[in-house]
Amino acid sequence: MLAAKTRLVFDASRVDKIIQSFLSTLKKLIESMSDLTVTPDEVPEWLTSDFFRDTLSLTESFIIRKIKYACERGENFASKIYRVVLSFPNNDKSYIVKSRPIGNGFAEEFTKKFCIFPKEIEMYTHVDKFENIFHEIGFDIGFAPKCIGVKYTPTDILIIEDMNAKGFKTARKSDGLKQPEMEFVLKKLAQFHAASAVHCERNGSFDEKFSRGIYNSDMKEIFDQSYDFNISLIINEFFSKWPTLDKRIIEKMKNWRDFTLDELIRTMKPKPDEFSCLNHGDMWISNILFQYDSNGNVKDCQFIDFQQCVFTSPAIDLLNLIFTSAETETKLQNFEGFVKIYHGHLVDALKVLGYNKTIPTLKWLYLDILDRAFLAVWNSIATLPMCLAENIKESSSDNLLGENEEGKNFKEKIYNNERYRKHLTELLNYFDNRGLVDLC
Repeated sequence: MLAAKTRLVFDASRVDKIIQSFLSTLKKLIESMSDLTVTPDEVPEWLTSDFFRDTLSLTESFIIRKIKYACERGENFASKIYRVVLSFPNNDKSYIVKSRPIGNGFAEEFTKKFCIFPKEIEMYTHVDKFENIFHEIGFDIGFAPKCIGVKYTPTDILIIEDMNAKGFKTARKSDGLKQPEMEFVLKKLAQFHAASAVHCERNGSFDEKFSRGIYNSDMKEIFDQSYDFNISLIINEFFSKWPTLDKRIIEKMKNWRDFTLDELIRTMKPKPDEFSCLNHGDMWISNILFQYDSNGNVKDCQFIDFQQCVFTSPAIDLLNLIFTSAETETKLQNFEGFVKIYHGHLVDALKVLGYNKTIPTLKWLYLDILDRAFLAVWNSIATLPMCLAENIKESSSDNLLGENEEGKNFKEKIYNNERYRKHLTELLNYFDNRGLVDLC
């Protein structure tokens, strides 16, 4: 009996070791198959030990131990982003390296034409100042990782603090942000907006580059070319075949072409004598890092990717955030509540920071959001399908905007996603009931 019992314990121990070995092997296999892997021929020639030594003024000896992509391929269309681990004698340090693309079709042309990187580089200095405004009155608030190095040759390059080391990570796009996550982001966003408004009041206007949003008259040629192939394709070949989508709405959308860019430009403009602040400009789930406690509750969040910042109404960030990133099942029923939560935190922050101009009312904010709400309609078509699609390896700027067969096949995958079709049908009915689909 004793021998049998001993054998049973021994066998259980062996089973546990086999399971642990299997899980370890599986983890390594998954990591090896990950789209984050950078092959040797994908490593930029400039990404060397000398680059880090010169840019960060490092004197201690080190080697580059690992280079991986910091986000899924195609996740960030206007940048190449790497996570690089440097191995020092006593420890390892991880950095995020973000560079303007070279020889990358649309992305390279786009970033040059619209000063994407100069805007982001300057934004990191502003973010430090916004944090200091709160620090001066005893509030320890962080809005973003620290930018710790900048280089301008052979392209624009930033070295940024890797927040993974502090337990920050992005939320799962296809799940959307749940109520507690949304509330945390809305508070942090309100504080960011308030600090920017106070900074502007104290120091004068931001640089001219922040007066123009991503939609402006200079992009008309690019926009029209993209619209003719992409949006026309999506409306005529995808949406028109959805049995659940109201045919009246489709007919309205078919008349958008000559009015869409002008309407988007109008939505981005500040209104004289009304409240304006520095918007993130691309406020969606992939540009928010969360830190969770051991029970899965949000402890903090920070923002990344400041390439589209614009000084205008806070409605821009709210429309982007809520309609692309709140969980699909509840975003419409919670929309007014989200706006009210944001407004409460905005008022609190403006008061505590000593803002001397007129503080916006909740009524004004609701009305301004409605006036600019075509941005939500547009992003439900341009951005939302990327949020609800997962593990699409063909994801890239050229495929999203491309006119070739590969680009068309890629769009067919993300726009005919059943979950997206169901949700967009609900959204378009919501927008149509408020007159937001009527551009002409």
